[in-house]
Amino acid sequence: GRQRFIADYLSQDVLAPLPQDQRRFLLETSILNRLSGALCDAVAGGEDGQEMLETLERDNLFLMPLDDTREWFRYHRLFRDLLRDELYRRSADRAAELHTRAAEWFLTQDEAEEAFRHAVEGGEPDLVMHVLERYFSAKLLGGEIRVVQRWLDALPEAWQKSYPMIGLVRAGVLLATGQFD
Repeated sequence: GRQRFIADYLSQDVLAPLPQDQRRFLLETSILNRLSGALCDAVAGGEDGQEMLETLERDNLFLMPLDDTREWFRYHRLFRDLLRDELYRRSADRAAELHTRAAEWFLTQDEAEEAFRHAVEGGEPDLVMHVLERYFSAKLLGGEIRVVQRWLDALPEAWQKSYPMIGLVRAGVLLATGQFD
């Protein structure tokens, strides 16, 4: 019951009074576990991501810096959860598009795990296959078998039947773990 009071407070007393551009920015970047100006620009399609992050931090809007240079931030978990729920409630299609943009940005930064997660959440099997093809061998050879296994487990069953690459990756994991049967 107390969480409802927190959600009402965050929604009515924190989010509602904000200018439209800040609300939109908060909602669209809520899909991210960590934020930087460049990442926010790529996801939300703006050019003022760093400035917006600094404004939100200055205004004490549940944004915490993750480094001393204030390049990376994160939202307080309860606030982020409220924002994500609101985004999905308003437009699940928009959320999928934002995840796809995030996946593409993380790919350019060579951050495979974040790219994979966002590609899956964006419902983009072709992008997921691209991540698998690009990083599968390096992850297995680098001893990150559990990462690849976690990736495989995160995939919808329908994708596993439709994309032969997933079966090849699964076979590679089984081979690397000595499960020859």
